[in-house]
Amino acid sequence: MSSPENNERAFGKGKRLQPEKIETERLILEELSTTHTKSIYDLIISSGDLHKSTHIPEGYTLDEATEWVKEKSQQPYFFVIIDKVSGQPVGLISAIDFDLPSRNAEIGFWLGKEFRGNGFANEALRSFIDTMFDLTDIQKIFARVFSDNKASIKTLEGCDFKQEGEFVDHEWHSDYMRNVLFFGITRS
Repeated sequence: MSSPENNERAFGKGKRLQPEKIETERLILEELSTTHTKSIYDLIISSGDLHKSTHIPEGYTLDEATEWVKEKSQQPYFFVIIDKVSGQPVGLISAIDFDLPSRNAEIGFWLGKEFRGNGFANEALRSFIDTMFDLTDIQKIFARVFSDNKASIKTLEGCDFKQEGEFVDHEWHSDYMRNVLFFGITRS
């Protein structure tokens, strides 16, 4: 569960705390906790390709996943995306960083390979950003994505994010320099 200090820092004075879960038609976004460690690890391993588009390293171990979940479960707005029908995790969505003086937040998301292509990412992202705008003082939400990650670009554009820029040869990832696109959406 998120600590009160993190919630106060992220939400601003007088704002409600983050919800423990966010429900959509087909999904539950549930606050990340250590009880999710094994299922998240299994999802990463079964997908086999997340190291290509995220910062999850190839050869990720259960010990690394355990430490990561312990750390991230203390931060606000880290959610496991769960399929209501199966009750199984299908991915993660989170606020990677809050910059309260600037009133913006960076977000990230990923789905397991077998759960892509059915609209889960759009459904989770739309609900996530609506909730962040409703419950926080954040005025802008942005995301960085590798320029060859067509699925994430399509998801961001489908949720009304606009491409705001491109950094060429910006990040060393998967043994080469990669272009990074920046997308943003502002409170309406």
